Amino acid sequence: MLHVRVRITERQHNKIQLGHTTFMRKLFLALGASCALVAAAFAGPLNTHGIPADAIGVFHADVEALNKTESFKSAMSGTGFLRRELVNKGIPAQIKKLFGFDQWAEVRGFTVGVLPPFPKTAGEKTPNAATPARRSHPETPAAAIWILRGNFDQGKIRANIAQKEQNEKSAKPLTVGSRKFIEVEEGAFLLLVDKETGVLVTEAPFGGSRESGQTTKILKAVADAFDGKTKSYAPPPSLAPLGAQTGTPAILAYFDFSSLKIPEPLFPSSIHLALGNAAGTLKLRTLGGFESEEGAAQALIQLRDGLGHLNAQIARELRRFKEQKQELGGKSEILLQIAKEVSKVLSVPVINGSGKNITFNMDYSDASLVNLAKLVATASRRATGDTDVE
Repeated sequence: MLHVRVRITERQHNKIQLGHTTFMRKLFLALGASCALVAAAFAGPLNTHGIPADAIGVFHADVEALNKTESFKSAMSGTGFLRRELVNKGIPAQIKKLFGFDQWAEVRGFTVGVLPPFPKTAGEKTPNAATPARRSHPETPAAAIWILRGNFDQGKIRANIAQKEQNEKSAKPLTVGSRKFIEVEEGAFLLLVDKETGVLVTEAPFGGSRESGQTTKILKAVADAFDGKTKSYAPPPSLAPLGAQTGTPAILAYFDFSSLKIPEPLFPSSIHLALGNAAGTLKLRTLGGFESEEGAAQALIQLRDGLGHLNAQIARELRRFKEQKQELGGKSEILLQIAKEVSKVLSVPVINGSGKNITFNMDYSDASLVNLAKLVATASRRATGDTDVE
């Protein structure tokens, strides 16, 4: 446990601001969307081949393991909200359009690597090292490499690209080293590595602007990594034992946020994440690293305080639902059930700190999570009359 004495200001007790949250929302939504991209089976360890060695992070999903979880199957079934948001919009919709197939039937696996922001050029001003200026916005990653593995019909893909080029005059081939990339959208480049591997390289994927003259450098880094001319990204050794704590990890991720210069002082400098399903129990393991022990201690206090406030709020809602049972009518029982399930979820996390690190761990019944989702969906349908909410 931590043994660091800290003094928390009133401002620091407020909810942590992920500033200027446009970038952070795009980052986490993109990572969430990547879960929905992967398809029916990818049994194997994290494979970073083709991701340049200087990547600041990686996300990997083993969908064979994910498809053994009832909550994942339930979330991705039908035409409900989650499927609409995580499958039919954004990057997933773009990949479906570019590759021309149903990713749920033909893609076996998905890995994303994120490249660091471009280094400052000689003409750019940098803060005085002795008195660094507080940034109002985080820097944004230069590119993301989305690697899809499956049994691709390359003839179909090439036909789609040819049709796109004829209709929109936008699909431009670009040969870099031994690899032929095709610019299918502005700042988005498709590479067919072999019959089982397709790559989509997107510049400035989480906001910001594309850097002039850097496109070839990015594509060459990807081509060289696939050709073995340079090393591919190596995840930290600490990620594997974290994954082992979940049984068979379905999701593994690591990100080093230090190069992004996120202005929130209590935001971690790095994060490890593993999610698995062991005998019907979902196991989440996270490890956040901070620049200092004091920063970790302050963040630990805020996490615990935030969880305590949520639990107290749920307890108040439970009392209100019971007291207003007659006024709420038929809604009362389902709202009570939802509040009880949420209370169970919030009672599960185990948050601890040691030195510069914080761990946030949860073990929760897969079936209970499915039940909670169904209760929320039922309540939503009753409230909106929408029969297409899941």
